[in-house]
Order: sequence, then structure tokens, then C-alpha cells
Amino acid sequence: MFIKKYLIAFGLPGFIFSGFAFADENQKTQRFEADVTQAQSINLEIPAGQVAVVGTGGSKLIAEVKASCKDVKRSDKDACQAVLNELDWSKKIGKNTEIGLVPEKITRYDNIQIEVRVSLPADKNVNVNLAAGDLSVEGTSACITASVNAGQLHLKLKESQLASAELHAKVGDATLTNPKGETRAGERSMLVGADLSWNKGTGACRAKAEVMAGAVHLTLY
Repeated sequence: MFIKKYLIAFGLPGFIFSGFAFADENQKTQRFEADVTQAQSINLEIPAGQVAVVGTGGSKLIAEVKASCKDVKRSDKDACQAVLNELDWSKKIGKNTEIGLVPEKITRYDNIQIEVRVSLPADKNVNVNLAAGDLSVEGTSACITASVNAGQLHLKLKESQLASAELHAKVGDATLTNPKGETRAGERSMLVGADLSWNKGTGACRAKAEVMAGAVHLTLY
């Protein structure tokens, strides 16, 4: 078992970040924290897992991943432990901030349970990409672009902060629920996909969300 703490400070204000790691056999938690005051946009790249992106107040971005090996045969556990040893956050902090989970290849995450939570300032433009799993985005007030290759994508955003929303499922469903609780489905494309457009907002930003295979849903409140 090991515990590692580190703090790195750059010379420019707003470039302070820190991290914390805790691990033992078959599981690991990796936490990363940064001041993103100077960021105009934040890009998140996640290979797999159950992912939650939450808009909050303040100027900090906090990214945390919890990973554990499933109950599998020994050879798979060895491969899983190798991933846990490498598990970390890649980061580029600045005007266009980029955060990614390492290892990057989705095939490395077989037989591993991944839970990710990223809290970030609500007023930052966000682009988040998930290769496989479930992604939820809630509480952001700036423009949001989200995509999932295979899985579920859920957004919960304030109607008053959006100008428009575009939902697309190449294979699967696209739905929207308005503040009255009324849900409508997207128009079918070739019987396998769906597209939904909404442009009744009074806000300044747009939301764009798509899945290659799965379902995308936007809840307005």
C-alpha cells in the first residue's frame, strides 16, 4: 500500500495544482486539483467508466477517479493491477485546459470498474469525451459539448442559460424533458438513430450532445 502527496506551484497565478493518490492491491484512488481561473475552456478525455461532471462555484477543478479490479482470473487481475499502477491524470493547465485519464486506450480497462467525478467552475466552456460508459453533466452554465461512443449520456441544465441544444444518437435514442416534465423524442433517422433540436432558450450558450451507440437525454429545469 502507498500514499503519495505532491504539490507543484508555477510562477504564474492561477497555475497552482496538487494531487493525491491512494492505492492498495486491486484498487486505487487518484485525485487532482487545480486552479483554472485563467481557463476559457476545459477539455476532458475519459476512456471508460461511470463519469459525472458537475458545475460548481469557485475557481477550482477537482478530478477524482476510483478504480478497482473485478473478481476475475489471475491473468486478468495482473493486467488490471498494471493499469492501476499507471492510473493518473494528464493535465495541461492554461487558457485551454486539457485533462485526461491515463492510460488512454479503452482496451486497457477490461475487467476494471471505474468511477470518475469532475467538479469544475460552472461558467467555463466544457468539452467532454467518453469512449465507453455512462456520462452525466449537471450544473454548468456555459456552453457544453459532450460525446459518448458507446453508452448513456445525460445532461441536466437550466433552461434560462441555454440558447439552443442539439442531440444526436447515431444508433439509439435522443430525448428531451422540459421544466414542465414533458418529454419528447427525437426524429428517427434510418430507423436506428435519432436527432433532436431545441432552440427556445433565452440564454447565450448552446449544448451539443451525441452518442454513437446508446442514448442521449437532456433535462431542462
